[in-house]
Amino acid sequence: MRKKYLPKSITISVTLLLSGLLLVSPQALTFIEAAAQELREHVLHNRPSPSPDINDPNLQVEEVYEGLELPTSMAFLGENDILVTEKDSGRVQRIVEGELQEEPVIDVQVANNDERGLLGIDISNTNGAEYVFLYFTESGGGEDGDDWSEGIPPAGTRLYRYNIVPGTGEDAQVELASETLLLDLPATPGPRYHGGPVAIGPDNNVYVVIGTLDHHETQAQNFEDGPELDGTSGVMRITQEGEVADIQGVISDETPLNLYYAYGIRQSFGMEFDPVTGNLWDTENGNTEYDELNLVEPGFNSGWRDVSGLAERASDLDIEEDLVDFDDRGRYSDPEFTWQQTVAPTGLDFLDSSALGAEYQNDLFVGDYNNGNLYHFDLNENRTQLVLGGGLADRALDPGDEVGDILFGTGFGGITDVKVGPDGYLYVLTFQDGGGSIFRIVPEDLDTDDTDEDIDEAETVEETADDATAPSLAQILAERIARNNLDQ
Repeated sequence: MRKKYLPKSITISVTLLLSGLLLVSPQALTFIEAAAQELREHVLHNRPSPSPDINDPNLQVEEVYEGLELPTSMAFLGENDILVTEKDSGRVQRIVEGELQEEPVIDVQVANNDERGLLGIDISNTNGAEYVFLYFTESGGGEDGDDWSEGIPPAGTRLYRYNIVPGTGEDAQVELASETLLLDLPATPGPRYHGGPVAIGPDNNVYVVIGTLDHHETQAQNFEDGPELDGTSGVMRITQEGEVADIQGVISDETPLNLYYAYGIRQSFGMEFDPVTGNLWDTENGNTEYDELNLVEPGFNSGWRDVSGLAERASDLDIEEDLVDFDDRGRYSDPEFTWQQTVAPTGLDFLDSSALGAEYQNDLFVGDYNNGNLYHFDLNENRTQLVLGGGLADRALDPGDEVGDILFGTGFGGITDVKVGPDGYLYVLTFQDGGGSIFRIVPEDLDTDDTDEDIDEAETVEETADDATAPSLAQILAERIARNNLDQ
């Protein structure tokens, strides 16, 4: 995401005030610069008020809720029952039937300078145990924002598991309890590139993404002579119980290096599994150009810091010589799509229903933060590549290329997450000036009762057919990881 700083006049005024109080001694100048830097780096996430529009006349956009504070991600407890994370406040809000509940389900203390904060959420229901997983930059001093207001370093970039505790009585609230720390990853220097998304894999493990945390230089960032992997620049994988030793290593069998599923990642705000194949896909933000949409297979090396975008466009790059491969256990592959001019792609999801029409079923949808655009991609038969034509056939949206074939919606503000709800419709979470909103994309002539019945019947037929003929997604993913290791 691109920064938007406090007005320069405010920074200058604060600097002059501090100068007068501290009489411009060398120590005072150091303090002044640090204070000014903190003000400059604490980002204002302003976006214009959304006015969303869909390029298919058979579809429409409904506003589910408006009034969230810097929302980053969402997950569904049930139909019309949504949990939403708020970046700076550390609150997980619950919205039921379009109404914000009186109290948050939990309020965690977060470091929130720049891209730090409450970043990701997902929910699992395995063997009757229902958990919520939260991924956030934990405050080092126990107060929201004390990393920039007080200069206290964050405690870590952490993944926690919580039990869902249903309330009792007519007005009782759901709560999250029994906090369990699953992953404790670095959080400094920062304050950028902490990642954000959480996804439960078909193997029932929990996956998170972490970026470079402002330029770590290890083998995870393809520094061949750099230190070993340190828990940055990767897709990390852990069991729901936090059992490190139970994770089958991809690029290393050593603990904790076995937690890496992929590496070479600069920064990511979106990650999801294909419901048909079990393949993992992510979005990745480039530096000044070449944002990416990636197929993330076991051992995937996204190439940062040596390459961003398509390798053929990188100057003086020798993939075999320049990239770290961990004795051939890691493999670089080009992104499946790139934006030459950065758009800050964020959330993505696969529409695993026919609720918006058969032509969209199992297709991939991706949101962007800079423009508020929603993109739609068809996949090829084996679902390892995107179907692209015209100027996009080279897998790059360059200046002058027609974007119409993939542009599904516009005007959403700053999109932070995209999810398919239990009702089969597409939900879009956005930042906007002064708040945040959830939108839902539905058919133009929606009849809720009839449509829900049709969706339930269609999903029952599809699930029955799949169960009779296909292995589970967990089996697919386990076989892929095992095959990747055997090929070494």
